[in-house]
Amino acid sequence: MKNRLPYYVVKIKAISLVLILLFSIQLKSQITSLSVTENSTADEAVQMVHDMLVSGGIQIFNVQFTGYPQSGGVFFGDAGIGFSSGIILTSGRAGLAKGPNTSPGAGNNNGAGGDVDLSVLADDVTYDACVLEFDFIPSTENISLTFVFGSEEYPEGVNANWNDAFGIFLSGPGIEGPFSQGAINLAVLPDTDIPVSVNTVNSDSNAVFFVSNWNPVENNNIQYDGYTVVLTAQAPVEPLLTYHLKIAIADGGDRVYDSGLLIEEGSFTDEGLTKLNPKMAELPFYVIQDQTVNGIEIRLTDLVVDPLEFHLYDASGREISSHRIGSSQQNTFRFTGLKRGVYSIVLDCRHGSYATKVLVN
Repeated sequence: MKNRLPYYVVKIKAISLVLILLFSIQLKSQITSLSVTENSTADEAVQMVHDMLVSGGIQIFNVQFTGYPQSGGVFFGDAGIGFSSGIILTSGRAGLAKGPNTSPGAGNNNGAGGDVDLSVLADDVTYDACVLEFDFIPSTENISLTFVFGSEEYPEGVNANWNDAFGIFLSGPGIEGPFSQGAINLAVLPDTDIPVSVNTVNSDSNAVFFVSNWNPVENNNIQYDGYTVVLTAQAPVEPLLTYHLKIAIADGGDRVYDSGLLIEEGSFTDEGLTKLNPKMAELPFYVIQDQTVNGIEIRLTDLVVDPLEFHLYDASGREISSHRIGSSQQNTFRFTGLKRGVYSIVLDCRHGSYATKVLVN
């Protein structure tokens, strides 16, 4: 006859199992949900640039923050936007970016002043400006920054007489633009000079770059009622010369609804972009977006005679996958399981390199 455990021992084990299960669920929730930590001082805002923003061979110095400290901060976890950590700058309070999306108009009047460059972009008076700026020295010929812009002004603020603004302003040797210190704005749609804003990216304008998050709410991890796909600000530069970067966001026309700029951790870099700018002839392949698998199908226009390789790069210029094709092999294949965003495809063969960009939505 088998010995049975006393009832109280069985009960203790059952309770322990339940507690372990509940702890595991809570821990998983903490890991997968979005966590936002606001800055409490301007010094913390400066430090997050050193800790979270830069990678590659870029040297940064003279970092300055202007605005309400709590309008900026750092984030970790699943924001549902295409990357899971980075810094956030807002026109109110950074903590309001965290979901669930329960309000059509969350916002905070933080009392900060406006910004002259953002007032030009908004074509209006700006308020509650949050500004990070610094000098930097690149080690290569290209720099880039990966970001998502979100706002509570969607959808009711589209084409209204109040429009929040943000910009990524680059100034330095050889740059002549309309903004302070001769800066240009790098926060534009791919291969255009259209600045990213509520009015230029929404359900009616440039909709392939837009994610609606209100009526219905598609992503409860973030508060914003709409946001862009992952975009990249990039520019050619001269190595070893000193440039200035200013990243800014502000309320336009009023101090009510918040907007936010989420920048991927380590994405301000001078790595990985040179290869994506070859002098291109007619591309020897074409791309089909396969929405059923969140992927890209590539078909060669000619039979494969020599071995070649395809490389897939994300919006920051980092390689995330590759595919090699040998002679006499199938000339159609897929990159699958991709998140929304802009990708670059590079073909290397003995005739040279060919590149193109494709949007996965």
